[in-house]
Amino acid sequence: MSLSVRALLVGVCAALVVATTPTVAHAALPLTPDVPNNTFSPWTWSFNVTVPRWNAVFMHPYQGGDEDLSVSRPGVRLAQTGSTQVSTQAGARMDFIALNNHHLPLGAYTADTTTYSGSPAYQIIFRQSSGVITPHAFGSAQRFVASSTNAKGYAMLGVIYDLQTREQQDLIISADTPGGVFLVEDYSTMPLPTPQPPVCCVRISAISRWFSLEYLKDTERCIRVTGDESLRGLIVLFRDGPGDAAPATRRFNVEYATPAQAESRGCRWATMQE
Repeated sequence: MSLSVRALLVGVCAALVVATTPTVAHAALPLTPDVPNNTFSPWTWSFNVTVPRWNAVFMHPYQGGDEDLSVSRPGVRLAQTGSTQVSTQAGARMDFIALNNHHLPLGAYTADTTTYSGSPAYQIIFRQSSGVITPHAFGSAQRFVASSTNAKGYAMLGVIYDLQTREQQDLIISADTPGGVFLVEDYSTMPLPTPQPPVCCVRISAISRWFSLEYLKDTERCIRVTGDESLRGLIVLFRDGPGDAAPATRRFNVEYATPAQAESRGCRWATMQE
């Protein structure tokens, strides 16, 4: 984030710090799509989903603390245990929760931040889908380019796209710099607490980082995945760890590949979280 942007946001956040005390309830602050917010206190945020695609809330502690994120909507199942999904990455890792609004309702949601340890300074942003990714042919020199700032120069934390996969079609997902790319998709699970009689299963369409089972490890530049006709979310992070430095852009690629072509790249077959 540029110093000028940081100064602007800190000016806004100073009022938040004055108004916040741990024992006094406070009204939710709005999260406008694609507009970052910096603050130094745990808070409740409200946002309105208007695009029926994959969307996401990103939250990054940038002063070395460990802040956690949750997203809720009363009456809508977002997690195995009910209407709240959580992301609890350790330390200054980026937390995110992706919402599949092809399935989940549009409208109002809330996001809450809580301090686990250290400084609560963090940035939070709500991002609606940046469009649909159409994979390139294998070996294409074309790249997708994601900008880490918006039109006003404010720093973004990450970006999310829609990606339609094909049954049994291999994809190679790569990036010019390692790590920070995730595929998210719905999953089914037994609801908790277990209803009587037992019901199996419920669909979960709010996906935290921990449940993003296909991703680039910190040292990886490519992975291989196999499609199943599902419409997945593709997330690209601009930073992930202490500090707030970010590249101006991230270049990445999604390519169709035959099994032989995928094997020739030597990319890890990302079928499970490791």
